[in-house]
Amino acid sequence: MQKNQIKLEIQNCGFNFFEENLFKLDKEKINSNFDTYYKNQNFRKNNYKNIAIINYSEISETPFNRILKKINQIFIENKLSCNFESLWLQKSNKKFTNTNLKDLPFIPHIDKKRYLKVMIYLDDVAINSGPIHIAREQPSKFEPLRKSLPIDYKEKKKNVIKTVPLKNFVSCSGKFGTTIFFDTNTPHFAGQVKKNFLSRKVLRFNFIENKVKFKFFKIFH
Repeated sequence: MQKNQIKLEIQNCGFNFFEENLFKLDKEKINSNFDTYYKNQNFRKNNYKNIAIINYSEISETPFNRILKKINQIFIENKLSCNFESLWLQKSNKKFTNTNLKDLPFIPHIDKKRYLKVMIYLDDVAINSGPIHIAREQPSKFEPLRKSLPIDYKEKKKNVIKTVPLKNFVSCSGKFGTTIFFDTNTPHFAGQVKKNFLSRKVLRFNFIENKVKFKFFKIFH
């Protein structure tokens, strides 16, 4: 990638959505790598039935480290300072999908723990595949709410956002390789999965505030 080729505007509108194959991934090869690590029980020791988690200490020995290095370079070029925490390999199909569209995560909300997430589609994700919807809003607007969320915020739906019109949300459907950078302070919700949905695979790189330099949230405010 050339320097300054990828410009991020997350601090202003919450997310950037690139519909091209940003990291020039080979579909057959990356899906084979996904399947290998997804099936490895060493990475399935978590509370999720459809997610394999590769932590910071483990990723350097995996083929996904090449993508992480490119993401880090994009952050450097955009003067973002944050720490990689984990990579989620998420495989979704109907049996892992909640059908109550009036409940979380299918209604606009923010997350209690703030992340900068980088999601890469390893399948084509159409509107019937339940793509994520993200609002064009400045993340800093929702920081006071996030900090005030109590322990039982999910049960009481304290993280639900009702002040942002649905027209402000973008449906992030896209083909293989589509990449989304977004701050979880940005209102978002999961899309509805339709009857003809088969399955989808997503790489999700999770980043948190750099505790040493304290730059991550400054840049976002």
